[in-house]
Amino acid sequence: MVGPDGVLATPLATEAEGVRFNFTNDLELDTTATHFMQLAFSADPSGRLLKYNVHTKETKVLHRNLQFPNGASMSKDGSFFVFAKEIAAG
Repeated sequence: MVGPDGVLATPLATEAEGVRFNFTNDLELDTTATHFMQLAFSADPSGRLLKYNVHTKETKVLHRNLQFPNGASMSKDGSFFVFAKEIAAG
């Protein structure tokens, strides 16, 4: 992956709690520049909602067993965070 200045981008994190990321799907920032990421794999319930702290470089799992989490959004004042949890038909 190449960053905006044409130099190779550096990953901030590649795993959480020993489980490597397969497909990061979304990114949102709060007012303290903490990154919230959603990690989605497939239709199985193995997705996770993650929080990455840019100051401590720590990735924390906030929620597990999500089925394709998507659409992350932080409120304007940073008081709440929402995301969609999709479910498979059948």
